[in-house]
Parts: sequence; C-alpha cells; structure tokens
Amino acid sequence: MMNITFELRAAYCLAGVEIPIILSQENKEENGEKYDERCKIFNTKFRFMPAAIVLCTTAEQVSVAVKFTSKLALPLRVRSGGHDHEGECSGTDTILLDLSKMNMVTIDGKDKKAEADSKPRLVLIQPGTPFKKLTTELAEKDLMIPHG
Repeated sequence: MMNITFELRAAYCLAGVEIPIILSQENKEENGEKYDERCKIFNTKFRFMPAAIVLCTTAEQVSVAVKFTSKLALPLRVRSGGHDHEGECSGTDTILLDLSKMNMVTIDGKDKKAEADSKPRLVLIQPGTPFKKLTTELAEKDLMIPHG
C-alpha cells in the first residue's frame, strides 16, 4: 500500500520544488496545521476524509500535485475557501489541493485619486482569497467587483 505523504514529498523533491505542508491520516499535524480541521468544509452535512491535503502556496506546488495525481490516476479535488454547498471541493480518498494559503490581492496602477485618462487598473487575485478580504482591499482602492 502506498504511503501518499511519502510519495508526494518525493515528487516535490524530484521536481526541485519546495515541499508544501501535507496532511494525511498518517501525518495528522504539521507546522501547526491539523488534518481534522482541514477536512472540514462549509456544509457540515458532509464529512470527507481525503487521502492527503496539500496546502499549496505557489503555482509550482500546485503543478507538481496535479502531475502527481494525473500520473497515478488519483482523484483530485481543489478547494479555495471551502464555501461549497454540495461539498464538491473535497472527497474521501482524494488528493485535496487546499489553496487557502494562496490569498494575496495585488493591485497595480494608479491610486484612487488617479486621473480619468490613467492606465487601466490590474488586480491579481489568488484563488484562496476570502471574499471579505477581497472586497475590503478593493474598496480601500476605490475599486469593486460585481457580486450578489
């Protein structure tokens, strides 16, 4: 039987990519992160037990995990904030890419007192950014996105 944590760590080493926090049944805690806490999702009706939870912080870490699961034909789920009513962002015996640590908002361009003819604003939003953080940071720069 495969030790998924060991195999994932080996994949990161082979790729020359920094190893992210990897939580599993065999490795229930690492760097203050707890497997049981990271298993929880917004809809508490569902209780999933992923084979491994990979807390990615870079696109390179995501890439290694995706290639790893593809090569071994392992089921993969991706969770940004976990606000999924049907629980599709997780699953039992899956590799769960948890992107919640990828939560930076970068705003490029002029500040809110910029002239009307200034260059367009560019906002880069990482996938794990909570909505409240996003709208707060955008509002501080006199920006907003449509939402319901």
